Amino acid sequence: MSWYPNNCHECGKPIKGEWESQVALGIETGELEDRPSNRLFIYDKHIRCSPSRAQRIIHPKFPRVIDTRQQFDWRRDDNVWTDEMRAKFKKLYTEAWVSLQMRTNPRWKDNCIKHNKQGEIIAKFNDIK
Repeated sequence: MSWYPNNCHECGKPIKGEWESQVALGIETGELEDRPSNRLFIYDKHIRCSPSRAQRIIHPKFPRVIDTRQQFDWRRDDNVWTDEMRAKFKKLYTEAWVSLQMRTNPRWKDNCIKHNKQGEIIAKFNDIK
C-alpha cells in the first residue's frame, strides 16, 4: 500500500513520496516504528516543514533549514544542545536522510554524490560502477 501522495499538515502541499516525509525520516532514524498506526495517526509533513528535525540534515543536496524557536534552535548555546549532541544528531539525521533518498527517491540515483570521510566529492553516482 502506498501512503503517498498526501498533503503536508504544515504547508498543505503534496508530499510526493517517502523521500519528503518526516514520518518516513522518523522511521529511518529509529525514532518511530514502521507501523500502520504511525502512518495513519501522526500528521505527516515535509521534512523541511519540520524545522526541529530538518536543521539536523547537513548535506549539499538538502537546503539548509533553521529552527528559530529558542528551545529547538541547535545553533544557540543557551538551550540543551551540546556539541556532542549536535554531532550525534547531525550524523544520525543526515545518514538517515541519505538512506531514505537512496531507497525511495526515484530521481536520487541520477543525482547522487559520493563523499569521502573529509566530505570531499569523490564520485557521482552515475560514475560508480
